[in-house]
Amino acid sequence: GAWVCDGIAGPFVLGALRPKIYLPCWLGEESRAHVLAHESCHLRRHDPLIRLIALFTAALHWFNPLVWLGFKLMEMSCDEAALRALGAEKQKDYSRTLLALGTGRRGYGPALAFGMPAVKKRILHVLNLRRTGRRTLALASAVLLLAGLTCCTDAAPKTPTGQIRETEQSVADRTE
Repeated sequence: GAWVCDGIAGPFVLGALRPKIYLPCWLGEESRAHVLAHESCHLRRHDPLIRLIALFTAALHWFNPLVWLGFKLMEMSCDEAALRALGAEKQKDYSRTLLALGTGRRGYGPALAFGMPAVKKRILHVLNLRRTGRRTLALASAVLLLAGLTCCTDAAPKTPTGQIRETEQSVADRTE
């Protein structure tokens, strides 16, 4: 369910285990439908709990750009899911809602995804959204899998005891 509140700056989801959607009372019907499609996507994917884990990860790996990229992609993927639910013809209307939420500060509340630079990038993403082809997805998956496997390899082979074995050549060198 969604809660409509007076005095909050924008919509947000609050809570990790039992999250709720909070909407400002000044949202119009069309904007409310856009926001609910977006925020419902967060709930379906359990993003509030994932975001909590991601914040902990970001605290430990603050220097890793992939952690911060994950935050950005979470919002953009919910924008894409919302547009699939609403229909692709709603791109411009959805973008207007993002712009209104990004510029119309009318109260208090966590509007982390609605700073102006973030809104500009999200609007451009929504307006340029095209369906990703299967070949592109397969190539991207292969690259990510290869990168993951590369990161999991160890450059130096180790023996079970952790000791370095002598080679026959090194033993022969000492006996001469």
